[in-house]
Amino acid sequence: MTPSRTPADYLNALLQEARQADFAAIVVGYEEETCFVWSAGEDPAARLKALLRSGGKPFAILGADIVGNAFIYRLNPFPEYEEAIWMRRYLAAVGENVAEILEQRLSAARN
Repeated sequence: MTPSRTPADYLNALLQEARQADFAAIVVGYEEETCFVWSAGEDPAARLKALLRSGGKPFAILGADIVGNAFIYRLNPFPEYEEAIWMRRYLAAVGENVAEILEQRLSAARN
């Protein structure tokens, strides 16, 4: 069993991913929605803490690069969720929407 992680642990994982990716985010899940804490967003620490206070659970790190006209992305669950079958299904569902999410993020970054 993996010991409990702190918000600082999640933010450190985010910063590590951000060093090697064009876009990086913590994937935070709720019962009915998914939110993201972007490394380049305004105050990622405050956003993460707010999401945690409202019942969100950090499930994975999203890293993405722009290659030509396409996004190449990876969704890596945190170790405590790596073996969960439901997590694979959840990340597959998130992955179906990643291109759209990244397009929105890229558009916001350009404005």
